[in-house]
Amino acid sequence: MVRTDSRRYPRIKCRVIVDHLGPTLDLSAGGLRVLTARPAPPGAEVQLAFQMPETELQLHCHGRVVHVLRSPIDQDLFEIGIQFQRMMTRHRAAIQAYVGERVDQRVPV
Repeated sequence: MVRTDSRRYPRIKCRVIVDHLGPTLDLSAGGLRVLTARPAPPGAEVQLAFQMPETELQLHCHGRVVHVLRSPIDQDLFEIGIQFQRMMTRHRAAIQAYVGERVDQRVPV
């Protein structure tokens, strides 16, 4: 069986610090994955604040936790997938442009 990427937005490996959560593992215009010691449960609404890499742009938005997995690297940490819910159009466009310029860093399905 051939597996295809059903994601709406391409995702890249990216390291930024999300305030009060921790570092990202990857980023897309649709959401991000964060490594944290204090996960919120799936379905929880979270406020996100982080600085776009290589810029001064500060992003503030709301997201919803879509999954929580124990980290394979450290059993005391969790990887949480967060889908962006409410975000300024220009912020989503900035993420899309950033990700689009880094095709070689895309995360496989």
